[in-house]
Amino acid sequence: MRALNTWPLPLLLVANPAFAQGQAPVVPAAEAPPADDPADAPEIRRVPGELVVVAERLRGQIDAQQAPIATLDEQDIQALGVGSIGELISRVSPQTGSGRGRGDGMPVILVNGQRITNFREMRNFPPEAVQRVEILPEETAQRFGFPPDSRVINLILKKKFRSFAVEEGSSFPTHGGFVAGSLETSLTRIAGPSRLSLTGTISASSPLFESQRTIVQAAGNVPDVATDPDPARYRTLIGHSRNYGLNFAWTAGYGKDGMGGTLTLSAAANRADSHSWQGLNTVRLIAPGGASALRSLPDPLEQFSHVTSVQAGAGYNRPLGRWQLSATLDATHSENRSLTDRRADTSALVAAAATGALPITAQLPAVLSAGQDFARSNSNRIESLVTLIGRPVRLPGGEVTSTLKGGFTWIGFDSADQRSLGGPVSLERFRVLGGINLAIPLTSRRENFGAGIGDLTLNLSADVTHLSDFGATNGWSTGLTWTPVNKLNLQASYIVNQSAPTISQLGNPVTTIVNVPVYDFGRGETAVVSIVSGGNPLLRKEQQRDLKLGLNWQMPVLSGSNLVIEYFRNRSDNVTASFPLLTPAIEAAYPGRVTRDGAGRLVSIDQRPVTFYRQESARLRWGINLSAAFGQAEGIGGPVGPRPARGAAGAPPAPPPGGGAAPRAG
Repeated sequence: MRALNTWPLPLLLVANPAFAQGQAPVVPAAEAPPADDPADAPEIRRVPGELVVVAERLRGQIDAQQAPIATLDEQDIQALGVGSIGELISRVSPQTGSGRGRGDGMPVILVNGQRITNFREMRNFPPEAVQRVEILPEETAQRFGFPPDSRVINLILKKKFRSFAVEEGSSFPTHGGFVAGSLETSLTRIAGPSRLSLTGTISASSPLFESQRTIVQAAGNVPDVATDPDPARYRTLIGHSRNYGLNFAWTAGYGKDGMGGTLTLSAAANRADSHSWQGLNTVRLIAPGGASALRSLPDPLEQFSHVTSVQAGAGYNRPLGRWQLSATLDATHSENRSLTDRRADTSALVAAAATGALPITAQLPAVLSAGQDFARSNSNRIESLVTLIGRPVRLPGGEVTSTLKGGFTWIGFDSADQRSLGGPVSLERFRVLGGINLAIPLTSRRENFGAGIGDLTLNLSADVTHLSDFGATNGWSTGLTWTPVNKLNLQASYIVNQSAPTISQLGNPVTTIVNVPVYDFGRGETAVVSIVSGGNPLLRKEQQRDLKLGLNWQMPVLSGSNLVIEYFRNRSDNVTASFPLLTPAIEAAYPGRVTRDGAGRLVSIDQRPVTFYRQESARLRWGINLSAAFGQAEGIGGPVGPRPARGAAGAPPAPPPGGGAAPRAG
């Protein structure tokens, strides 16, 4: 074979493993093509009459049966114009959101193909520290011990990086009345498997009142006497707030390039203070002759809130023979304190007006403050997960990939609220879980077993969870992944799962918030009502059954372009949900949750969670990801030209000329 002096050659040879034969001395480094990271460079050997190239996957890349939905390299990340990994995740959210319709919508985050303790480890890393981003489908989450209700983002970091950044921001609307500002300082260092991140933030915002916007006031909220204070000037749309935060994450690698394992420690502390205004006390005075007037008192109803949270975590990853051990421990403590003004006792004013002693339009005498209601809540959470990922068995179609997981979660919650009807509340939940996931190769082109069919993999999983306050839940799934030809991946999966209500949905204290504007669809007007919230101990176990069919095709039109088509069908029984928007139909279905006065005006709504008998949905989602470089751009390391074409499916692209995006100063 004649050697060609073009960069696609290594990838073409990797696509056809038949060329890699025998053992031969390694070619001197001067003859090897350049790479940003020497560890990622292909190994070139010479065999008499042939040129043999042995290339490995990109360091930190996931070896999964499911092809990535999207892949971003350094140029793609730089083109997004984001300032942190948190912003990066937000910007690509259309691709990271799970179409299954379950979970909280947040993707599973991996770093260099490994689990992390919490997203706070990476939230403040600059995007320039990332070499590559892989977005993988929901089924990949099972391999790392997570349920298949979230997509997976794998962040492959650069091997060496250092930055120090200070960022200041301010915002204000064009109509005025509100300003906000923030200051953030961050330090980031990466040296192979070791990394350090330290970030401090301060932010504040001023209040925005209804009087500063064109807010139509409800008829029962506007005083009839012009000299009375306007309640709109004392009800905030945005409260006054101040926030402080400090975030720290440190990872150390052991052995050469971290092959001996990694240890991660992280911590964060945050404080948030807010001050909001909830309008004025109002009273309707009725004269002896029957005339009436709505009056407002001058002292505003205010609420003060203080939230303090402390978080800490630890993670450990290391190889155990043919297995990879990952263990994480994460703990959170949060304290919430609030003071809310009580509504004033206006019974004396009503009595005086009824006897004629107080003219209903006269200046009102001072009314003593009714004091404040104090509320506190403390929440604690400790969560641990241990996974073992390995290939214990080899079949004719290849090695079986298995994941064993076990973990626990402890949640403690206690609260006391002077507005609560049930007194202090103390809740506790202890959850223990275990599960297994298997990826069984049925046919393989690489192993030349059923090669005419392509690559066909069977995925099986099962798990069981015991909740101390609810009982046991379980789930199982099965699926097929089929790659008939390069760059075309088909998926089918069926998931059966049981889900328990959260501890707060079951046992939150019952509280009442007054003076909340709500639109009454039945009467076509806005009413100021009382909202009842809290937990519902009568909620049931949810039974979920989901079907997914998916297609992922890496199109030959442009480098990095692919077509994704996904069909989801969800069936659920006994669904726990928040109380829906109050319409006449909902009010007819839940008559005991709505209170009206004698004139039919809305007075209060009980918005505690409810159970729906059945919920069904089906959706078809498709998208085309197009990515290509064009023109010339000057940057550190020289001009950056068009991106080279990708090689065979699963093979990483060659490093772009110039070494990618420039790091931050530091």
